[in-house]
Amino acid sequence: MSWLLAACIPTMLMLSTYGLQRLESVMNGDGPTATEVVAHLEQAARAAREKAAQQTLSELGGLTAGGRLDPLLLIDEPGLPTRPNPKFQPSGIVNPV
Repeated sequence: MSWLLAACIPTMLMLSTYGLQRLESVMNGDGPTATEVVAHLEQAARAAREKAAQQTLSELGGLTAGGRLDPLLLIDEPGLPTRPNPKFQPSGIVNPV
């Protein structure tokens, strides 16, 4: 049984050393800088705003004369609804404590 302990402990130490070396090389590798990440996020936000504006304009252009002019999306926050949920019913009971 001691031969198993003598064989496994050095093997586990070598494998953990190798794994930590790989982890360190990945962490110190050629990753994007903070300015590159910020520029990419700003570009993605700008593209999302433009897409939402184009979608809203295309939806408003197809309305009839009697149609409503409610915007479906906010231009600054694409993907968020502007109308309240008609299925939501607030409770009238207040718990006085």
